[in-house]
Amino acid sequence: MFYRPKTWIFASCAIALLATSCGGDDASAINSGGSGGSGGSGGGELPATLGFDEAGTLLLAPGERRAVTVIATPARRYEIRLALQGDFRDASLSKSEVSTGADGRASFEILGPSAPTAFSVRASVDDQVFAKQGVSVSADGFATLRIDPAYSGKRPVSDWVASVRTGTACAELLGNPPEDGDLVGTAPAEQSPEISSVPVGPALAVTLRAGQYLSGCKDISELSAGEVTPVSVTVTDVPIKVDETDLFVTLTVGQPSTPWAQLFASTLTAMDDSVASGGQDDVDALLNAMHAAVPPADADAFAALRSNEAWDDVVRTKLGPGANMVLRTKLKSWLTQGMTELSGSVLAGRLLSAGPSASGKAFLEIQSFAGVSAASAGLPDNPGASWSADPGDTVLLGAKLYVLPSRFVGAAARAPALLENPGASSLGVALGIALPCVDVAQVIAEAGKDATLAHGNCDSVCMRALCEAGVASIWTAARDASASTTAQEASLAISATGAAIVDDQSRPASFEGSWVGNFSVGTATSNVGGAINGSKPLPPR
Repeated sequence: MFYRPKTWIFASCAIALLATSCGGDDASAINSGGSGGSGGSGGGELPATLGFDEAGTLLLAPGERRAVTVIATPARRYEIRLALQGDFRDASLSKSEVSTGADGRASFEILGPSAPTAFSVRASVDDQVFAKQGVSVSADGFATLRIDPAYSGKRPVSDWVASVRTGTACAELLGNPPEDGDLVGTAPAEQSPEISSVPVGPALAVTLRAGQYLSGCKDISELSAGEVTPVSVTVTDVPIKVDETDLFVTLTVGQPSTPWAQLFASTLTAMDDSVASGGQDDVDALLNAMHAAVPPADADAFAALRSNEAWDDVVRTKLGPGANMVLRTKLKSWLTQGMTELSGSVLAGRLLSAGPSASGKAFLEIQSFAGVSAASAGLPDNPGASWSADPGDTVLLGAKLYVLPSRFVGAAARAPALLENPGASSLGVALGIALPCVDVAQVIAEAGKDATLAHGNCDSVCMRALCEAGVASIWTAARDASASTTAQEASLAISATGAAIVDDQSRPASFEGSWVGNFSVGTATSNVGGAINGSKPLPPR
């Protein structure tokens, strides 16, 4: 008995309500578009390989019956599911499932269709191991096609894959590139692939691709048996799949049209004001911050001794001329230097597409600026962005980042602060070293009747810790000065273009280009730009 694709099989099953028993061998054997079922192996093991005994394409005359053998290795018993795929028309199989013997071999018969066509037989075990055999049917003979690629683009090619389909036209094929046909030929980039055993008679759709990133198709209507027919197929770039983007992106900050210090002048003033906020000068502000760091139970004793032993005066004397501006002077020097060196800093992040349902949209997940985290630099974690590609593999990125100005400026000042104080782990720690807190602690501990204890059991070591905590809190207030209700908003608008390289699936694998933008801090604005790069692999998250 041969299994043919008859619609009455399904109708009778539905009427008899016997879908399970009727839908067995017949339905599986005629599956033309699926995977060919899920046949299993006798012992639950899978073969390492599966193939057919006849190499190349099986050639049939219309209506011809031919025995076919499928071979599994290692040799043992397996249950193998069989199916016809492609333009098989009225072809049929003698069985929809076969069992291999101890030699790993099993045979069945195929009955060729009544008209010329090309299709394939699929054998599978548990739908995990499978093999396909191309079948070509013609009464007028067979030809060979030499597929000559016509490509004027710039994407590199390593291999070409050409295929032939019958029973359809290029305009009817789905996908870009469409799935390969049943007859396939391959060749390296510098050669033209050839497809042999092409049936003479039916109209053909010839497809050509490189990976999944170049694609072309051409309709052929006439062939001559026994000849090699050249076919020129125009191949074009598959559009970049920007909705599958996942890249590590860096933007180098260039020289602005307005000097950074001028652009952030209001920010620098706000940070300077915050240092001595609530105090007469920097020494007063420091001792106030130290007082706030004392445990509540010791706060009154600290305040009393500070007044009785004139700690403010002894600290001013120890620090010498400029003590009233000691913190602001040092901080301003780092901020100014940081502004000078801001050009050349790197803004780094991860560019993630928003998915197929949000075409042209992406997220620019900012990770760091000038070597510090996005949060420390006052940058948003995950702002929305526009992300698209033009023909010719040019990608375009647009985003607007809202910035906390004082944190941005503080991030730029971190490098000069740590360079001057190599032992520091942060700008706040560097400020405590530069003060220096060790001298402040010593002079306070030596004040009054007891030359070693400042108050209670707090000696110079304890007092130094309080000084460092106080300086850190002063720096935190300066760093967050822009978060006050009177702060001015800052934003960085980015517009970038780059030349992209795609991977085998036409996804963006990297790009390189430039960006331009506008940095606004309150009413002050400046044009800025620089280089932009996107790359894989991504750094560890």
